[in-house]
Amino acid sequence: MKSKKMKHYAKKAAKVAAVVIALKFSGCGAVLQERLMGVKKREITYCDLCSTQDIYNKYRASELFSVKDGCAEFMNSDGDIVWGIKDFEIKKKDVFLDFLKRNYKKLPKKLFRADKIIVRGNVAQKAVNGETTGDPLSAQKKFISLGGEYAVSVRYKTGNKWEKTSIPASTCLNQFFLGEAVFESRKQLIEDGVINPEEDCKIEK
Repeated sequence: MKSKKMKHYAKKAAKVAAVVIALKFSGCGAVLQERLMGVKKREITYCDLCSTQDIYNKYRASELFSVKDGCAEFMNSDGDIVWGIKDFEIKKKDVFLDFLKRNYKKLPKKLFRADKIIVRGNVAQKAVNGETTGDPLSAQKKFISLGGEYAVSVRYKTGNKWEKTSIPASTCLNQFFLGEAVFESRKQLIEDGVINPEEDCKIEK
């Protein structure tokens, strides 16, 4: 009986310690801007809180970055989710950095002087019997946990030196790297008068 209680308290203490450690280091890296905290994903997209629509009105995804798939791909036991590591080499650094600055704070100053930027994330999408769907809207691509941390790795080169940081995976990052089809559809819906975000959205960007 005593050993069970001891194990119970040990587990509880471990959980508390994990929370304390997480809180201790949560302020050290990049974090989302306050206006995005606690807002539902659909609302963020509908109201374009990440300011992604203007980007995709001007550029194709292929103009913003090039994508390189990792060497391995995985799927869950039901075969309805497939994921794998992807590297996104940024082509339009000014566009990407402005996007980051708008949606995150506590970013490394050196990142804004980088000559080269590569973003690495673990991207998941919907599948049927292990086969990914061809429809980008129903695929529901998004960044998921990589290496036990819900963060996306950013490597950047200044001069001859490579450095590394991480930023929290978020709806905004999903939109920038994986949202081209979503914002093509959103643009068409606005033009057709089906949605009117200027009238419906009262959240400050």
